[in-house]
Amino acid sequence: ELPPVEVPGVLPLERTTAVREGRPSGRRFGELVHAVLAMVPLDAEGETVAATTGVVARQLGATEDERAACLEAVTVALAHPRLAAARAAAVVRREVSIVDHLDDGTIVEGVIDLAYELDGTWWVVEFKTDLAIDAQRARYEAQTQAYVRAISAAAGQVARGVLLNV
Repeated sequence: ELPPVEVPGVLPLERTTAVREGRPSGRRFGELVHAVLAMVPLDAEGETVAATTGVVARQLGATEDERAACLEAVTVALAHPRLAAARAAAVVRREVSIVDHLDDGTIVEGVIDLAYELDGTWWVVEFKTDLAIDAQRARYEAQTQAYVRAISAAAGQVARGVLLNV
């Protein structure tokens, strides 16, 4: 089990061991990784991940380099302790659309990559495929914190968020 990291205003940033240097990046690559992570079973291995990656890569018009990098990124992500925790969870949701109405009238809309309830706490995991995440970290944290608030309000339970650099 992964202990929560409590730093006010800062979400934990966890990284998989995927090789990022020299791999493809950009919107299409991020969409490819997100789509495959949304589709494959959380306990998927080898052939299932490869077949799903191949189909989604063709649908998105991804390059061979993008397909290969996605295959590695997803395989490594599925082995990460955060996804192992999701496999052990009582309730798991992926690609969950949310709408939250804040007290100041702001409406927050988004899609949560992964949310799971484990031992009375909801975890919101946002997948990020950026090669260097620091430049966008504040924006990603604000996004994920909004999702955490929405899940906590909807579930009436404690919720925590984490950024997972895939």
